[in-house]
Amino acid sequence: MESLTINVPEVKSDIIVGKPQKVITLDSLFEDNDQLKTNSVL
Repeated sequence: MESLTINVPEVKSDIIVGKPQKVITLDSLFEDNDQLKTNSVL
């Protein structure tokens, strides 16, 4: 099975540019930064 490498800053930028009304994501996107997770407002 091949591994998948994800560029986290690029993914975050793509989400913000899309201006979604709601986002469902995994905790790993926040790279163990609970403050960022708590303060995330898109």
